[in-house]
This record gives sequence, C-alpha cells and structure tokens, in this order.
Amino acid sequence: MQERRYDVKFLAYCGMSLPLAQKVDRDQARDCVQQYLRKAKKRQPVTYLGDGQWECQEPEDCALVPDWAGYLIVRRSKR
Repeated sequence: MQERRYDVKFLAYCGMSLPLAQKVDRDQARDCVQQYLRKAKKRQPVTYLGDGQWECQEPEDCALVPDWAGYLIVRRSKR
C-alpha cells in the first residue's frame, strides 16, 4: 500500500497562492503547519476552521489587508 502524501499551501486574501510543501508525508505536513502557525500567531489572530484549514486573520488595527492574511490549507496530494 502506498503512503498518503499531502500538500500544504497558503491562500492569501489578495489572491496569492503560496505552496509551502508538496507531496510530503503526514509528519512533514504537520511540522510545516505547526511552524507556519507558530509564526503567524505572533502577528495575527488564527482560527482553526476544521478539515485541515486555518484562517490567519488580519490584525484589528490594520488599514489594509496584509499579504499574510488568508487561509492555510492541508489536502491530500493528487496522484
């Protein structure tokens, strides 16, 4: 049986898509997400939406939406 692989990407509110990891195993995907969220939580509110999705919100006092506000998503890789 083949091991499941995962993609981790960040989708910014501005429309930018940033692949953080592609076709990695479960542990690598988890490490990537934890590392990204650890940094994100220092600068903005982060909410877990369920099903491998987090919303990294813009700070309350911002005048414009920053590039680092958006969704962090983990999905199974397509073969």
